[in-house]
Amino acid sequence: MTYRLIYTSKAAPHVTDADFRTIAMFSSISNKRQNISGLLLHNKGMIMQVLEGHEDAVKALYSRIERDKRHYDIKIELSAEFENPYFQDWSMGYRPIESSEQMDAFFELSKANLDKVVLGDAEEGLLEIIGDFATTSGIT
Repeated sequence: MTYRLIYTSKAAPHVTDADFRTIAMFSSISNKRQNISGLLLHNKGMIMQVLEGHEDAVKALYSRIERDKRHYDIKIELSAEFENPYFQDWSMGYRPIESSEQMDAFFELSKANLDKVVLGDAEEGLLEIIGDFATTSGIT
């Protein structure tokens, strides 16, 4: 079983796109050591992150994330065990990239780009949460 936690939050006013890239890069390195995978999305100051891995490791990471001053108004959208991880080949928003167009999908979000990032074979709940984030944050 894989534990998945999805949360949303709002970026602090001083957080820039460069900060998000740095967060994704360092998270990728750290999370690999913990066998945690996931996805970090942001748009217009809104954040959504998916974390997957062993329940204790994910909860410990989330506890650190919750205390991070770079965001606020944190809300858990989903917290449950699943048979298989969806992001098992990903390392915090990155996966084997076949083209620069796919890489751009992580940093220039649009609904069309989300279709490239999260495919239709994801569980309905995951697609719904990501769709809600897209709508709420104004991704067009």
